Amino acid sequence: MFHHGQPDGPIHRELPNRNNWNNIPVVYSFPIAKDTIILPISMCSVKVYGDSLITLRIIDKNKHNCLIMRIVDRIKNKLFIELNPWMRKNVVNRINKWRLKNKQITLLANNCNGACMLHDLGLPFNSPFVNLWLYPEDFIKYVENIEHYMKCSLAFEERDDYPYPVGVLDDIHIYFQHYKSQHEAKEKWETRTRRMDLNHIYVLMTERDGCTHGIMERFDRLPVKHKVILTHLSYADISSSFYIKGFENENQCGILSEYVKSQYFGKYYYDQFDYTGWFNNRVCLKK
Repeated sequence: MFHHGQPDGPIHRELPNRNNWNNIPVVYSFPIAKDTIILPISMCSVKVYGDSLITLRIIDKNKHNCLIMRIVDRIKNKLFIELNPWMRKNVVNRINKWRLKNKQITLLANNCNGACMLHDLGLPFNSPFVNLWLYPEDFIKYVENIEHYMKCSLAFEERDDYPYPVGVLDDIHIYFQHYKSQHEAKEKWETRTRRMDLNHIYVLMTERDGCTHGIMERFDRLPVKHKVILTHLSYADISSSFYIKGFENENQCGILSEYVKSQYFGKYYYDQFDYTGWFNNRVCLKK
């Protein structure tokens, strides 16, 4: 660490072993000879007063690194919050709108992912599956018998366990999570149901909310040409599945309409699936 001659005075303090310096944020001052050779180390700051006194401050390297990491994290979080929305609006969505050729789309989805995709593309909501969610089994029931459920009258249950309207359509439940009242939910449901074009049906489901492998197999058998289920793992036996990376350590897909962690390009998790190409009838699903 240091080589020195005889001190100019009686004061002399031995430096601690270097291995312990991280835990000793103290200041050492002692006189030195003129021929002292100082070998500074990255975790120290050294000051020399004239030619006889050295002050060496041992810096807690761990605390120093933690401070730097906190600053870096704050910068990254600020970029994540501010840059991603700008990139999505001005780059991602503009490119997808330019790529989109087919605009005759009636999209049925069991949660908000479908409505978010349509919103990104600036398309009208030509089905009532907007700002709501259904359990996968109920959603498949609807798709299996669309014409029947289109004719059913929407009713509501009074539920204390949900802070939003819960609708009943024959034998299925519909959770209007982003609606303020039953009146609003019923009005939007009926208006958008009348817009449905059964010749241009696209069906989107997400593996969550109790979606079992048996339900996915049932989804795979639906008599619909354009259908896809977004999954948190790769399922070779489900031909209509598309694997969304990022949720392998969970038991289902997370919120796919959120920005992908640690990136700043405006990408949602569901952007891994080329939904624009799907609407254009040009997507082959990953098995």
